[in-house]
Amino acid sequence: MSPFFARWRRERDLDEEIKTHIRMAIEERVARGESRAEAERSARREFGDVTRVKEATRTMWGGVWLDRALQDIRFGVRSLARDRGFTLVAVLTLALGVGVTTAMFTVVNGVMFRPLPFFEPDRLVAVANGTPGQITGSEDNVLDEHFQEIKERFSAFTHVYTNMIYPPATLTGAGEPVRATSAYVTAEFLDVLGIRPALGRGFRAADDQVGASPVVVLGNGLWRSRFGADPDIVGTTATLDGVARTIVGIMPPGNDFPDRAELWLPMQANPFLEEGLSWANPVVGRLAEDIRKGSPSTGNRGN
Repeated sequence: MSPFFARWRRERDLDEEIKTHIRMAIEERVARGESRAEAERSARREFGDVTRVKEATRTMWGGVWLDRALQDIRFGVRSLARDRGFTLVAVLTLALGVGVTTAMFTVVNGVMFRPLPFFEPDRLVAVANGTPGQITGSEDNVLDEHFQEIKERFSAFTHVYTNMIYPPATLTGAGEPVRATSAYVTAEFLDVLGIRPALGRGFRAADDQVGASPVVVLGNGLWRSRFGADPDIVGTTATLDGVARTIVGIMPPGNDFPDRAELWLPMQANPFLEEGLSWANPVVGRLAEDIRKGSPSTGNRGN
């Protein structure tokens, strides 16, 4: 028998026992010559507070907390039933609080607790201007003129990349023209993040040189939706903004970094880069293994 029904049976037996005790006391007093009304009053007075007797008995059984919880629940239900307006406001407030809490936890979990979806994410470092403890949002990008210096001089990183997001590129020649979010990245982009293309390769240093043959790496979704997931697509061309580019690789599923990119181009392919102008872009490096483990290492390669 379940604990609930066992307890219910004990409660029933307790009520019956109390009633029997009081009834016997009444009958005994009536037999001694007292009127029934007087005998009943005297018997109940002699027995004492029935509620306290029940509580004392339940304490001996154990599980008093359950009785009190059930009493609180019954009281709460009755109170809410009496004031339906208050009940509606309370329920809506509780629902709003639960919704906000869930949304906040989702954001915090995604940003702070869940690891980045890259190979050994603890080795990824965002490079910023400023001194430790004094970096604000305005210094989280690095000028192009400093990027090459970071890449060449700092031995703490095995690979370093920078990227730039610009308006979507127009893809033609693969069904109806479509606008696709494009990311301009330097050659070590995939090496820093530890991403291996599903097909083909990533960018090489030669791809990121001025005058290099135009190339592109397609996102997995774009490859499937516009090219029918053709397994022989590497080496063919895709026309972007009127320029025929050789498709050198396909990203694995689920990779759309940065900013939900659908295709990737070498940084030097960006038509908005003009000689004499300096742009500030995010820079990310992959720490050398000995740096991550805390071993001593030289901070830079030059003087």
